[in-house]
Amino acid sequence: MKNVGNKTVGQFVSEVTTRLKSYTKKDLTPIVWLSMINDKVNELHGLLSIKDRDVYKDRVVLTDPQNVQQGGVVDFNSGCTYTDSTRTVYIPAANFAGGAFSGGITSALLIPVGSIVMLQLAVGGANIFISEVESTPNATSVKLKTAFGSNLTEDYFRFIVMIPASLDIFNIGNYSFYPKIDMIHSIFSSGLNDECKEADTMSDFRGMVKRHLQYTQRDCILWTRDAELIYFASGPDVVSRGTLTMYYYRKPELVTENDSIIDFPPENMSLLVDMCMLAGLQTIQVPIPAELKSSENKIEKLRTSKALELAEKRANKSDQ
Repeated sequence: MKNVGNKTVGQFVSEVTTRLKSYTKKDLTPIVWLSMINDKVNELHGLLSIKDRDVYKDRVVLTDPQNVQQGGVVDFNSGCTYTDSTRTVYIPAANFAGGAFSGGITSALLIPVGSIVMLQLAVGGANIFISEVESTPNATSVKLKTAFGSNLTEDYFRFIVMIPASLDIFNIGNYSFYPKIDMIHSIFSSGLNDECKEADTMSDFRGMVKRHLQYTQRDCILWTRDAELIYFASGPDVVSRGTLTMYYYRKPELVTENDSIIDFPPENMSLLVDMCMLAGLQTIQVPIPAELKSSENKIEKLRTSKALELAEKRANKSDQ
């Protein structure tokens, strides 16, 4: 991940402090400027066009859901417990290290949402409770979609998880790159040697699966995002999804030190300077000078335009 800026916090603060002195004898501390820089970089990042955000484009290779292997079995007396009030199975870390799971699953966080879970009770081996993984709260816990009805102790049940070979749900929330994602741009399949088709909403996704994948788009891979989950569906003519590479726009890195490079494109730096100047003058309650009025108007137009764009998106979703 490459920082896109060319100016340090120290250089930036020196510039805005010098400009501020031309309007007032009041000043702001370096800590206040630092906080303001992070705040305004994030705001401007959201206000700028997709074209302006291309410098933040990054990629990551996803593990192909089709290639995920079978899950695992944690036997009786292995330390597992089940708490019914939270629908949570606790799996001691030693079971992951001891090879109870296959397919590179070294913690509960790597068990995909939607995997089938079976709790086989010790009393009467045929007594089996079946549910699905709703979430993985931490490295040793799995939350089930449905409740069993009572708590279970470690000597009372066997925990079995099955990850289907055709799993169509990919949880990107389990991975380190997830907090850095601002927006997903596209997903490329090496199996198709082409981009997968995106559905804007889950409703669109389900409709396209029913109407198109079986007929006009049999050789396509469809995807949509719902929070940290990415859903996939393949047409019947797709032999393999291959390697899935996700391209996304990342969030700017926060600055923490005087010599930190501000993660903001140089061509838009003057707008960031003006934005911080306006915020600084408002903080110390100094009237906005005439020469900054045009910048103030430009920023307000960007904010209004973004607010209208978001309102239109919400309206479109509510109409579906």
